[in-house]
Amino acid sequence: RKALLAGVDGEATIRHGRNPVEQVVAAAAAADTNILIIGRRPPRGDIKERLVGDNALQIIVGSPCHVLIANWSSEPCRKRILMASDGSRISDILTEVTAQIAKVMHLPVTVLSAVPPGGNRAQAEEDIAEKLGLLKIEGIECTGMIVEKAPEPAIIEAATEIGADLVVIGNDQRKGLSRKLVGQTTDRIVGGLKCAVLVVKRPPEPEALLAAVRNQA
Repeated sequence: RKALLAGVDGEATIRHGRNPVEQVVAAAAAADTNILIIGRRPPRGDIKERLVGDNALQIIVGSPCHVLIANWSSEPCRKRILMASDGSRISDILTEVTAQIAKVMHLPVTVLSAVPPGGNRAQAEEDIAEKLGLLKIEGIECTGMIVEKAPEPAIIEAATEIGADLVVIGNDQRKGLSRKLVGQTTDRIVGGLKCAVLVVKRPPEPEALLAAVRNQA
């Protein structure tokens, strides 16, 4: 009803199963979803509860599409987008998605590169310059920011400093243990922020997407 009043087309999908995570991921695959939106309850104070939670982490890792996490204190995006780039292949997709959102919402973008102590600052500067160039071609107001810290604290502190109400990060869908570790890093970043976080992922291989839909048919 709210979507109808706002002039947005919508439809309801109900799935049944013992594992909610599997059903959410399968529904996203079956609907050929671009962005899956999930919420986050208020943290209770201890370390475990400050993180997103096991179900949300499994959805982020297993989803075939981008995932937007709306934290309980999130506000509508009206100020600035923070995009974290590490120069990898996923960063190119990150830039494209960020540009699309920024253009529609008429928001400025800050591109952040986190350089751990002893890291290659020159490479980070080159990456930032490339991303800013791509955004400016799209007519987007943008600035660059390099922080000499590990990615997790750098992203959290930068978002707070510039007043970002949307943070865009990448998850490259690795396999095995690396996949789990990347998911945990994403989890800690989301858990440390109050604003909405968009986790951008590489599109899955066509065979993997077809298999996911076939298994839940």
